[in-house]
Amino acid sequence: LALWIIFGPVIALTMGIITDFFGFLPTIRKMYREPWTENKTSWTIGFFANILNMLAIERWVFEIVIYPVFMVGSYLLAMVLIWKPRK
Repeated sequence: LALWIIFGPVIALTMGIITDFFGFLPTIRKMYREPWTENKTSWTIGFFANILNMLAIERWVFEIVIYPVFMVGSYLLAMVLIWKPRK
């Protein structure tokens, strides 16, 4: 809220996405090391839910699109990590 008041909504949104990304890093690390511990069904449903979220966007402007795009990218990375066969 403070970032939004001081710098505007775009900076606050960007900082929120960066924070989400750093919060997702431990999950990415775990998925890479132990993909069998993740629930593939829930990650797959989440991925498709985020795709549907993007399809519901009416106005494609940065402020509206950036977070759904970030979420689709995050879930796509998760899907690749947990579905990729290990050698």
